[in-house]
Amino acid sequence: MLKLLIIEDDIIDQLTLTRLIKKNDLECQVTVTMKIQEAKALMEASSFDLVICDLNLPDGKAFDLNQLIRKQPFILLSGYLEPDIIKQAKSSGAIQVLQKSSELTQLSSILNLIKKMEGKENISSSKNVSNKQTFSKFNIQRLMETFNHHIESVAGTIEDFLNEEKNMNDEIQMAEQSGDRERIRFISHKIRSRCVLIGLKEQEIIAQNIEVNSKSADIENLKAELQKLNNSLHSIYPELKEVLIELKNQVN
Repeated sequence: MLKLLIIEDDIIDQLTLTRLIKKNDLECQVTVTMKIQEAKALMEASSFDLVICDLNLPDGKAFDLNQLIRKQPFILLSGYLEPDIIKQAKSSGAIQVLQKSSELTQLSSILNLIKKMEGKENISSSKNVSNKQTFSKFNIQRLMETFNHHIESVAGTIEDFLNEEKNMNDEIQMAEQSGDRERIRFISHKIRSRCVLIGLKEQEIIAQNIEVNSKSADIENLKAELQKLNNSLHSIYPELKEVLIELKNQVN
């Protein structure tokens, strides 16, 4: 059984990857942490067959793991990949450097690598469902394809996103009221990652623009963009809830 360590502070990204591993019947012992210091302790106490690490974490960067990540295969993930980051990752021994994308190609790459490590090629899901329903604001087909039409995984991913509705609303409002640029950058990055996972392209673009311009744009413009992002998210929630109800009905 492969031992995997996932170092990721985004709850939805954590859950999606672990669901995909389980759904594909991959025999892995998965350990998850959100912080560099916890990861250091885990890696010092035990070795892992594969380490999957996000670049930016609450208490540091992936490269703060220093020599520990050289001792086992590791994959670096990041929303943005600049040449110097790729170079540093490769020099640190990364076997893959993957950018988080709206197509979720990074998840497919990780799963393919795990399958190769296990010697598995054709792995079928336990339950496949085809959903032909289309919606005006949400591309459910793209998400279904990501999970190989495994309906319970799709429903779980959407439900996780909806469960964060109040938290995202509160965090946006607090960032807007504070006018703190770093807080604005952090919350926009966090929301962009969630939108990438679900496939909400419009909301992803708004959040990305806020994140990119958080250091230099006029603060009032940033606040206006945050409000725009919040309104855009609220416009999609009813349809996501409708999708979730339909998926759960299919399961039942």
